[in-house]
Amino acid sequence: MKFLSRLKLKILFLATFAFSFTPAPVLAATINNDPAELRDLETIFANLVAAAVGLAGLGLLFTIVSGGIKWATASGNPKKLQQAQHTIGFAVMGFILFVAATLFLRLVEQFTGVNITIFQIFEP
Repeated sequence: MKFLSRLKLKILFLATFAFSFTPAPVLAATINNDPAELRDLETIFANLVAAAVGLAGLGLLFTIVSGGIKWATASGNPKKLQQAQHTIGFAVMGFILFVAATLFLRLVEQFTGVNITIFQIFEP
């Protein structure tokens, strides 16, 4: 029985992982045959940051769901219940740390007037 629940969890994880990386249609794309420039690093970095934020959110979701499943299947075992609580607690602490870091960067940006949340190599 435990094997089937783990198998279902793995299948659910793989299916969600696979669907999160399926290509989305580009609606207003234009083909640009110009050579790459140093300015293109700005776009690449912005895309990497957006992907990292998305993966962090996905990791948070899976960690909380995993902790919830552990909690539901603990069946009164204090050790398993404590592991589930730690899993959920660490997920929440990670989320709080992520939000605090974002707020700190925005706060520094407001006080100094420097756009530190925008990666920009050249002035427009």
